[in-house]
Amino acid sequence: MSKKISTSPYKGARDFYPEDRQLQQWMFGAWKQVVESYGYQEYDAPILEPTDLYLMKGSEEIVQEQTYTFQDRGDRSVTIRTEMTPSVSRMVAGKRQELAYPARWYSIPNLWRYERMQKGRLREFWQLNVDMFGVANEYAEIEMIQIVDDLFQAFQAKRKTYTIKLNSRVLVNEMLSQITDGNQDMSTQLIRLIDRMNKMSADEFSTALNKITESDEKTKQLLGLLKTNSLSELPQNLQELPSVQTLQTVMAACKTQGISNL
Repeated sequence: MSKKISTSPYKGARDFYPEDRQLQQWMFGAWKQVVESYGYQEYDAPILEPTDLYLMKGSEEIVQEQTYTFQDRGDRSVTIRTEMTPSVSRMVAGKRQELAYPARWYSIPNLWRYERMQKGRLREFWQLNVDMFGVANEYAEIEMIQIVDDLFQAFQAKRKTYTIKLNSRVLVNEMLSQITDGNQDMSTQLIRLIDRMNKMSADEFSTALNKITESDEKTKQLLGLLKTNSLSELPQNLQELPSVQTLQTVMAACKTQGISNL
């Protein structure tokens, strides 16, 4: 007796019938039109990469638990791409002497991530990647924000309906360094905890925070910083940091372009 074959796609993926594919391609076309107007060129890379490439960026636990990783017939460990950063970094490094800088590249890859599925978040997905190489100042950041805003505008979104959130890892590191008195191991633990903050109750987070800092004063100080809503609310000693001044420069430049929803 033959086994009945299911007509459903693999769990975490979905079928794209012609009408679905048409809508998807329309969206991709809008993305391409925006980024190419800024001079970005499209690239792609293999959907399979050596697992070592992902181990260089993340822990072995993350790679083993959140990726599709397996041994190929040549007994090599390979991983289905979960993002494009490792691949594009490999590609740029391979031709770093030949490229003209700044290099503006983009891609819309098909990606896979093995994790618990949620509404609107499946294991298979597509993602627009926009990368600039060879610029080490805030002008690259300003251009990226302008592109993000133009992408929303391409779909006729009103600026009052969305907010563009900025992140400065430099500022985060400087704040944590002051709180931990330069203890890098403690700072790393705090960053990992903050990444999980929205998945915990306030009491659970505060308790875990105190366990790492072993100081009620440091815990209170960090909780206060996490509740800060604007750069002007930061303590004076932090407002004087170059990273804060860079953020202020970026936001001021964007506002001259009409982008004030930062």
